[in-house]
Amino acid sequence: MMFLRHLIVIGIFIALLSSSFSSSANELTDDCINKGRSLLHQNLYIDAIPEYLNCIEFITKKYGNSHINLAGPMFDLAGIYMATGKKDEGVDLAEKAFNITIQQTGITHVKSDEARKRLADYFYHGTGSNNKIEKMYLQSLKAKESQYGEGSIESTVDMIELGRNYRHMDRKDDGIKYITKALNIRKKKLGNDHILVANALTTLAIENNGKESNIQFKEALEILEKNYGAEHLEIAEIYFHQAMLAAQEVNNKGTQRSLLNKSLNIYEKILGTDNNQRLIPEDKQHLIPIIIMLIAQTYEGDKNYKEAESLFLKGKEISIKIMGPANPMVETFIGQLADLYKRNNELQKCVPLYEEQIQMMEKSYGKDSVMLTSPIGNIVGIYKKIGLPKEAEKYEIRKKELLAKDKKNVDTFRNNQHESKPELAKLESDLDNNSDMLENTIREKCESGKCREALNDANKRIKQFFKEHGSSGKFDALLVAQKKVAISEIFIKYNGIDQAAVLLQDALEAFQKEKSGLNVMASIPLLKLAELYYKQNDLEKAEKYYKLHLKLEQKNNPQLLRCSPSPPPML
Repeated sequence: MMFLRHLIVIGIFIALLSSSFSSSANELTDDCINKGRSLLHQNLYIDAIPEYLNCIEFITKKYGNSHINLAGPMFDLAGIYMATGKKDEGVDLAEKAFNITIQQTGITHVKSDEARKRLADYFYHGTGSNNKIEKMYLQSLKAKESQYGEGSIESTVDMIELGRNYRHMDRKDDGIKYITKALNIRKKKLGNDHILVANALTTLAIENNGKESNIQFKEALEILEKNYGAEHLEIAEIYFHQAMLAAQEVNNKGTQRSLLNKSLNIYEKILGTDNNQRLIPEDKQHLIPIIIMLIAQTYEGDKNYKEAESLFLKGKEISIKIMGPANPMVETFIGQLADLYKRNNELQKCVPLYEEQIQMMEKSYGKDSVMLTSPIGNIVGIYKKIGLPKEAEKYEIRKKELLAKDKKNVDTFRNNQHESKPELAKLESDLDNNSDMLENTIREKCESGKCREALNDANKRIKQFFKEHGSSGKFDALLVAQKKVAISEIFIKYNGIDQAAVLLQDALEAFQKEKSGLNVMASIPLLKLAELYYKQNDLEKAEKYYKLHLKLEQKNNPQLLRCSPSPPPML
């Protein structure tokens, strides 16, 4: 499933044109900023970099090197650096933009709050800088309590952000305490029905991620409905988070589907499903297709393949209308449809869809990207099942060529082909057979209400199998890693999240140890880990793994720079 490659995570909003750091004091300043941002809208990062550098130079000469007008283009350029794999340059420039904002507006100013959140969420999170985030928010909290007094509304912003950050420092309890304190202050100062109280309740529910979350979501919904009525984007967002919570429970697809439909109905009514006039905000364009996809997946899980097919087709059509025919979300729906037909044994329908998916991926990732091995491998498997070995062989050759694309690794790869190591072919066959048996067993037990037991048993069996089939050579280890990625999808399908995470981490470690060209295959488990944590509603971890995946892909496919997701937003 190539789901998250194109989502970048629902928590990352791409609102590039924010007034927070823009200034209309000078038309030339606005003009130079808008040139760069126009290129960002087209994902033309390489072209945007010199525009931003020229803009920063222009503003520096005109106003000096610490003017507030520098903060906006600096943050934008820092985001481009992050998106194109220049992490260190991106973080350094973002820190400069943040420091300028603090110097010019003061540490407690609302613009400083916005800059602080941006620096934390899009430059520090996922780069092992959680201690910096803690220090930054503690400094702000201390300054606000000194200026406004303890228990001020202003200080609750920092308390909530500290709470969110502590979960990623394995200090969830400390985080809950800070968010709860902020919630109580807001209730006391603003009253129980204020929208800021609802925001704090929503954050607390997400961080709790348990049974008590539904109580907090319900309370937040009641407040928002009193203030906004029954249809508002924030209400749709809560329904979405409730659906993600329901997805963690076994046999709860009906509740999940109902909540997703509530969210979808609001988004469709407010945003619409056609973007010919470019009226849908850029940070909201992905929401409707994502929710349609999730609803379709619930039907697929219930074996209601006709309904799932209808929704996947609808999602593809709406994605084209909202984002254009070349958008990666369209390719995602094509892949989902092909996978659906494959599971329903409608194999003849799969091949043209996988071929279409390959063509789109070639445009985004390049014709030599190892990411292509996934749909190519699917075509190989289908042709073998329907008794067309010659057609399968053509695609298998290309798959092997992609894996061997690094010239330094060609000899190693050839020496480990199945023809020269018959025991390797047997190992792969055993792994495939065990995968099929595993899925059949899990499915049968889940249908009889014993899903958790089935997942635990399957986990023990697969651990034992890999232990008994310890790899004897380098390429054997890579083959086992590939199969672990494939088996992880079975666990994900039946909500075996913990088991899937372990398999993906094992595979990731094996690929990262590989020093030759095959280490690029680490991008696959990185992407699937991002998807996994997205489904768990752990957006920061999802973003972390997605960025690592993207960085590895960009390193091996420079043309990807023009196809990568938009950089971190102006908040």
